[in-house]
This record gives sequence, C-alpha cells and structure tokens, in this order.
Amino acid sequence: AERKWKDVCYKVRLAIEEFFRKTREAVSRKTIERGTLGDHLNYFEKDKRLLSFAERSLVQHGFWAFLSEKGNHANTEVATEEDAKISFDISHRFLSRFVIFSSAE
Repeated sequence: AERKWKDVCYKVRLAIEEFFRKTREAVSRKTIERGTLGDHLNYFEKDKRLLSFAERSLVQHGFWAFLSEKGNHANTEVATEEDAKISFDISHRFLSRFVIFSSAE
C-alpha cells in the first residue's frame, strides 16, 4: 500500500509542475515545452507579480519539497494515506486560488 501513496504524492507533484507550465503558456501566449518549477514560479513572481515571494516559497520549498520527499525521489520517507490526502487537499486549495489570480490577468 505504501507504493500506492508514494505514487499519489509523485503524481500530484507532477501535476503541480504541469499546472504552472500550462498556466505560464496561457498567460504568456507562448509555447513553453519545458522548464523547471522554479522557472515557472520566477515568471509568476517576478515577471507577472501574480505570486508573492512568500507564496512562491510555500509552493517550492514547502509543498513541492514535501511531495518530492514523499514521492518517488530516492529517500527514506514513508508515504502514508494521510500524506496522499494532504497532497490533494493542499494542491486543490492552492491551485484554486491561483486560477482566480491568473484569470484576472
């Protein structure tokens, strides 16, 4: 069962990265084929000012780092069902908020 929860955390992490990439494409009206989460967050924080430094830190060094440790990266962390539920809850709340701001662009 641990593998299942680890996969959930990994897939939520990938979804976060893809969300920021696709949103950056939509806002910039340019094709963005690649880029790291940091690249995308730089765009929204520094170029567009849609994210504050604190929000960026929460995503990159808080939530995304948590998902990286609980997901498929080499580590000793054990992913639990609660970790998977928290991953969904946090991603839903944050991304819902971000969609509101990016649509105001």
